[in-house]
Amino acid sequence: MSNCQLILEALAFPQPFSEQESALLCAGQGVQRMEAGDVLIREGARDRDMWLVVQGGCHVVKRMQPNLPLGTLGPGSFCGEIAWFTGHARTASVVAFEPGLALRLSFDDIDNYPAGLMLKIYHNVLADVINRKEVLHDTLFRLASLERERYGGGVTGSPVGFLRGFSMFEGLTPEEAGVLRALPPGVEFIRPGGYLFREGERYDTMFLLLKGSVKVTVLRDPALALVNLGAERLLGLDSLFRDGVHGANHVAVETCEGIRIGLAEFLALDPVFRLKLYWRMALTLINRLAPINVARIKLEHMEGKMWFGG
Repeated sequence: MSNCQLILEALAFPQPFSEQESALLCAGQGVQRMEAGDVLIREGARDRDMWLVVQGGCHVVKRMQPNLPLGTLGPGSFCGEIAWFTGHARTASVVAFEPGLALRLSFDDIDNYPAGLMLKIYHNVLADVINRKEVLHDTLFRLASLERERYGGGVTGSPVGFLRGFSMFEGLTPEEAGVLRALPPGVEFIRPGGYLFREGERYDTMFLLLKGSVKVTVLRDPALALVNLGAERLLGLDSLFRDGVHGANHVAVETCEGIRIGLAEFLALDPVFRLKLYWRMALTLINRLAPINVARIKLEHMEGKMWFGG
């Protein structure tokens, strides 16, 4: 067994890779040794490969502020998922700050991986993104607090505005859309001010929002809206990727209609269909994460840690 396999199998993924799967991932030219200063991903590049940090660490930086790490990636962290799922140019660079080992997942080889392995990869990638939301929510909370303090504004305001997102039904056949709409427990209506999910509570369901909008808040100050979200997105992904414990509140801004989906019923779906849904979930999360890097830089500026000279 290679060193890459040994380290990979020792990492604590929500969906662990089997010996056969880790051998497949570590085969070929995908394994790369990193030295401090090596660039795994370069902002503006058009490639779509995704990377898994197996050993060592990397910083996420933007060209406009290269000395401000927007995130730190340790063993078990994925990066490059935005380009993988959207096909867009790289939004930031990923640079090693210490020696280590990284595993490249080639987008061109996507059809060579079994569906079961791709489900594990996508589940682990999305769980990694969900875990980053704790830091992102803190960034948005601090920025929203500063903006309210300095500029005023209503409680429904958000530092990143209103996100409509990507429809969960796009790319599905009519039959697949029908299966998704028919999953139990079924249709639910929530009045303005009602909670779809509460921070700190455990759920075994997700919520496919069909009509209406919701705001995301945290218990530290429920009056502050961190994000405002529109319809046709799947909410409550913490239920699937964080053992059911939610890191924020989802509160109806207007009357909401949606489908409450049980996790057991979701996980029992055909694997190929689930792969489609994971792809849509990824786009939903990326849509929420996309404004965060700019928000982080804006926060650093407002807190006096950075100055855009003029």
